[in-house]
Amino acid sequence: MTSCAGCLAWGWTYAQGVCLACYNFAARNPVTGDCAGCGRRLPLKKGYCRLCWCQAREDRAALASDARSAVVIAPYLPGVRHHQLFFADMNQRHARPRSMPRRRGAKGRPRKPLPPPAVQPRPAAVQPALFDTLPRAYRFGRTDLRAGPPPGNPWLAWALHLA
Repeated sequence: MTSCAGCLAWGWTYAQGVCLACYNFAARNPVTGDCAGCGRRLPLKKGYCRLCWCQAREDRAALASDARSAVVIAPYLPGVRHHQLFFADMNQRHARPRSMPRRRGAKGRPRKPLPPPAVQPRPAAVQPALFDTLPRAYRFGRTDLRAGPPPGNPWLAWALHLA
C-alpha cells in the first residue's frame, strides 16, 4: 500500500503509481496541464485535477444551501485552496444487500426434466455361447513373447514394442 501519485490518497495503486479512480480520470481526460486549484501538473477536467474535484465535492456536501447547489460541483472548484486527504476507493457506492433471497430458476430457460431412473434391463431371451464346445488352442504360459520372435501380426508387434 502506498499513496496515489495523482490524488495523494492512501491505498492500493492500480497502475503507473495511481489509484483506479485517477487511472480512469486520466483515461477520460487526456489533457495534461497545470491545475487551476493546486498548481500541480496532472490530467485536467475543465482546468482542475481529480484531487481538486474530490475536494470540491466535499465542500459542496458541507456548504450546499439549496437543491441546485447540492447537485452541481463546478461552482465550488474556484474556492478550493486546501485538500483533505483520504483513503483510496473509500467513496465508492456499493449496492445494498438483497432483502429477499434470490429466486433461482424463475427467469430464463426452464430447467431440463430429470432423466428416467437407471435400471438394469430385463433380458427377453438368453443367447447361448457361440464357442462353448471348441477346445482352446492357446495357453498363456506356453509362449514367452520377451524371448521368442515377434508375432506375425504387425499391430501386435507394435503394441509389444510400446509396452
